Amino acid sequence: MGRAYSMLLKAEEIYLKFNEKSIEIKIPKRLLLVLLQQVNRHYEILKCEKEIINNFAIQENISNT
Repeated sequence: MGRAYSMLLKAEEIYLKFNEKSIEIKIPKRLLLVLLQQVNRHYEILKCEKEIINNFAIQENISNT
């Protein structure tokens, strides 16, 4: 049951479980490149969303004056 239970843990619980231990993870360079590309894409999307929100707030402030 212990093994099946650990499969149902939330990410935070898993992190806390290993937080006090040093671990080493080996990630192949190709996988790392793909992961970095995905992170960069999400970052670019968030920047665009932030810009849209800022523009909307400016428009609203102009309308309210």
